[in-house]
Amino acid sequence: MDGFYYDLEAFGEELKNIRKSLGLSQSDVAEQAFISRDTLRKIENGKVIPKQETLDLLSHLYECKSIASSSHSQTRGTVPFI
Repeated sequence: MDGFYYDLEAFGEELKNIRKSLGLSQSDVAEQAFISRDTLRKIENGKVIPKQETLDLLSHLYECKSIASSSHSQTRGTVPFI
């Protein structure tokens, strides 16, 4: 197996936990990060790999630099990009 595998579901769950710990709704985050609520839902459910710029915005919003650095992992299979 070449490359790395990253658990998108676990990553999405981590993002959801951070959002909830900050008391933010999906609508709050979507508006502040300039993404759709549907996009955020797909990220939190591990259905898509977010673009780097989306990770940067979420990182800034969540005040957590480790979110952006996680994006450098590769996944197996075809996963849609936002």
